Amino acid sequence: MDEVFVRSAWQPNMAVTRKGCPYGKKVFITGNAAHQNIPTGGYWMNMGIGDAFDFGWKLSAVFHGEDGPALLELYE
Repeated sequence: MDEVFVRSAWQPNMAVTRKGCPYGKKVFITGNAAHQNIPTGGYWMNMGIGDAFDFGWKLSAVFHGEDGPALLELYE
């Protein structure tokens, strides 16, 4: 190899938010927006699918009246 065309350095980061939302509104963040993982080994996709499954069944249960809104508090 004579020269390097692309170089990418991944650095671990941490980002946090305060629990709770202003004005009594709720925002749920799932998938890649909620996680920062190393970009190898399929971690992003696995966690995104896990988030979608976890939040999806809870949201569906509340929407269809099978459980109360407190169920959504379990998703964190």
